[in-house]
Amino acid sequence: MPIKPPQDKFDLTAVAALVHADAPTLRPLLPELLAWLQDSNWLIAAPLAEILRPHQQAFDAEIAAVLRGDDAVWKTSLLAGLLDCRAGDETVRAAERIARRPTAAERTEGADEAARDFLARRAG
Repeated sequence: MPIKPPQDKFDLTAVAALVHADAPTLRPLLPELLAWLQDSNWLIAAPLAEILRPHQQAFDAEIAAVLRGDDAVWKTSLLAGLLDCRAGDETVRAAERIARRPTAAERTEGADEAARDFLARRAG
């Protein structure tokens, strides 16, 4: 049976079906999966981040694209809930920009602080 993205923010069954999926299997679903990380308060956000976390290098461009986008809440959610020392170079560069030169919206939503925390965690 093919895997499917979650249908709503409570769809832990769909998230559980993704646990053993590799990066090539997850890639076609990635836009939808990242969208479920837009709000860290959603029930599926944390377990989905756990599934995606080992694949940060493979999904570097897509994660960095979110960090370069306009949704400061989504950026904060990814920086605080998904990223760790396995983040790719493009993602790290985007986080460095947020930490050093945040927009007003990024400051308001705490993305700059989340970026600094991520970079500190990454540095060990």
